[in-house]
Amino acid sequence: MKKTEDEIYGRIISALKERRQGATVADISAAAALPLSEVRQAMLRAADEFNGRLEVTESGEILYSFPRGFASRYRGPLADLKRFWQKFKKRAVAAGVFLFKAWITLMLIGYFVLFIAIVLAAILNSKGNRGGGGNRGGGGSAAAPFRVLRGFWFYSSQPRPAGPSDRYLDGYHWNEDAPGVQPQEWVEKPPMYKAIFSFVFGEGDPNKDWQKTQDKAVIAYIQENRGVISLGEYMAFCGKNSVQAGEELLAFCARFAGSPEATAEGTIVYRFDELLLRTDEKKSPEPSVPLQSLRVFSANPRSANIKFAAINGVNFLFGAYFLFHTVNTGLLTTQEQADAASFLYAFTQILAFHITDNPLPVLGVFLGLIPLAFSALFWLIPALRLHFEDVENDGIKLANFKRLSFSAIWSSPLTAEPGMVKADSEECRPFDMAAAWESAVKEIGAVFLPDVEAGEDGQTLYSFKEIEREKKALEKYRGEMDASRFNLGKTVFDTGGPPAGKKAKARPEPQAGETALSPAGFKVVGIPAGVFMMGSPANEAGGTAAHEGPRRQVTLTGGFWMCAYPVTQGQWARVMGSNPSHFAYTPEAGANWPVESVSWYEALAFANRLSIMEGLSPAYRIKGSANPDDWGRLPASPVFFRAFFSKVSFSSSPAWDAAEIAEDADGWRLPTEAQWEYAARAGTASDFGNGADGWQKASLYRIGWFDFNSDNITQEVGGKRPNDWGLHDMHGNVWEWVWDRYGAYPAWPQTDPAGASSGVFRVARGGSSFDYAQLARSAARGFFNPASRLRSLGLRLVRP
Repeated sequence: MKKTEDEIYGRIISALKERRQGATVADISAAAALPLSEVRQAMLRAADEFNGRLEVTESGEILYSFPRGFASRYRGPLADLKRFWQKFKKRAVAAGVFLFKAWITLMLIGYFVLFIAIVLAAILNSKGNRGGGGNRGGGGSAAAPFRVLRGFWFYSSQPRPAGPSDRYLDGYHWNEDAPGVQPQEWVEKPPMYKAIFSFVFGEGDPNKDWQKTQDKAVIAYIQENRGVISLGEYMAFCGKNSVQAGEELLAFCARFAGSPEATAEGTIVYRFDELLLRTDEKKSPEPSVPLQSLRVFSANPRSANIKFAAINGVNFLFGAYFLFHTVNTGLLTTQEQADAASFLYAFTQILAFHITDNPLPVLGVFLGLIPLAFSALFWLIPALRLHFEDVENDGIKLANFKRLSFSAIWSSPLTAEPGMVKADSEECRPFDMAAAWESAVKEIGAVFLPDVEAGEDGQTLYSFKEIEREKKALEKYRGEMDASRFNLGKTVFDTGGPPAGKKAKARPEPQAGETALSPAGFKVVGIPAGVFMMGSPANEAGGTAAHEGPRRQVTLTGGFWMCAYPVTQGQWARVMGSNPSHFAYTPEAGANWPVESVSWYEALAFANRLSIMEGLSPAYRIKGSANPDDWGRLPASPVFFRAFFSKVSFSSSPAWDAAEIAEDADGWRLPTEAQWEYAARAGTASDFGNGADGWQKASLYRIGWFDFNSDNITQEVGGKRPNDWGLHDMHGNVWEWVWDRYGAYPAWPQTDPAGASSGVFRVARGGSSFDYAQLARSAARGFFNPASRLRSLGLRLVRP
């Protein structure tokens, strides 16, 4: 099929090349002997790929022309080389920036510590020579600055109770509500190395997702205007000149199944009928003109930047000191020279004699020239960045002002004057607003020629009568459209249920071992309702009664479907568009390896996205929404030692931790701890789901991967025998997140338990390839910070 499509497209391009000065759809259809529908869609693709232009003839036909020739933007050796170079440059720059940042931090802190150590050593040596002070007292005073420095470094990255001065919720987000934060809540300041990066290199591009933001706004505008937009409207909405707007609209047509048409008045309109075929019938808020954000110099408080500048100033002064004395004092060869020289310089030269016979290069270069040059660079980079960011911000302000100007002119084209633009925010106020207004008028006037006259106050007034005529033509065109043909109507056929008008039968209860395949390709196994003894008895080999008990009777009143395997890297990538795994393989080789290094929070997002993909009702609601796009940024993984010792937790994400399950949802979700253990046991009461007792290695060989047989890496799912209900890898390979908070078990029987009502940690079950056999028992429990992303943590989903 792909070859046939390419052949058709090739025939159309060949026909276009013979008519590069202009051709209609009918011309190309006749020349290539192809149906009009196929040619019409291919012409849009060609116009996007080869920078085509659209013209309207007197008869109202669309004429496609290619004045720039047929050099493809997306194909061919040159395009491939360009894409390769862009990827290589991006990765090389990222690697270089990372190494440069690491070097910056090491130099700043390292030289500061070194210089302070030299000064303290010189002071102690001086006291010792005078016989004053005890070693203990001197040692204590010498260590004090290092304790302060260590505390500054270490505690700057640790969370602590919030107070009125705590302005950061995390490393980068400003806490506007800080004065009212309760003492039991925790806030986190950025680690020192991140703060240094912020001072030297800033916060990155705040508009990196700008194109996506603009596209969403344009789609909303199109949907609220009967699926139609004109070139003038697009210019007014996005602030682009006619050439840019034309190219972007053609690309928009190729991406969102649009098509250009001509109105009776000769205006080109772009129709996107398929964008109107939506289930959401709620009227969207009136789309607003999207504006770009200004770059900020640093997210650090002013006091932090002053501290870094001061530390760098200390390094600069010491570097200048040692370079000056190396050049002017030189090598000290006699006691008289040493007595006459600066005490610190003489002492440092004596220390350097223990390293080399010629200490001058050490003093002049290592302690003088290098820190001096580095300190100058440390100040120079932010200074240059401040200058270039100011220039870039000027450009952003001008672009935003033009967007508002174009929109204002489009709204009131007959009385266009500078005062009509409401530039209320800093992002919209360029330095010379009068010049910016003239530039905006000139660009829109290149398409819609205005009438010009002088106002009473001497200002130039513009009247864009052509825009007024185009607006009326658009209003007429939209008014003649039959909006009812975009109504979806009632469902007449459903692959998952009976035809409309017939009462749906109750979903049958899953039977043990029954299998099915979900629309996205997830093999599921039926788990029936039932009663079992949950937890570890006091005498279970390798068990921990206080942690895994007391054992009690649990009733599950409803059956459910459980994935036969842990979620794989291939499945995760198809749903989420990326592969976060530590043991990441190529798509061909690793699609069936379990995904890992995913947090509990990410597991919720994955479950809802999969439900939406399969047309199910999402199970989880966060911040009142079931759409993960509305949940905000994923909570950050615990940093430094907290990521390593993941059972230590200092903070949580209240909004995410307050996730709720919709009672009537039929979508995917994490199993409860009771569901997981019930399914793992598969009707057995033994330590493992294969009926084996004890935690000896032999009990796990046939059913699971653990430290003795896995080479301490994850293994392809399904490589071991399933339990009696057809579930693979329930013991070992990766820990599997479950819904429950970690807490002690009650001593009484329970029905459909869902875990503790409070607590920071979330439970994981099953053990992993890195753990000993004891942790892979059916009753074994693990608990982790829900933000943890460890190479041993994966997931498995269930649905009703």
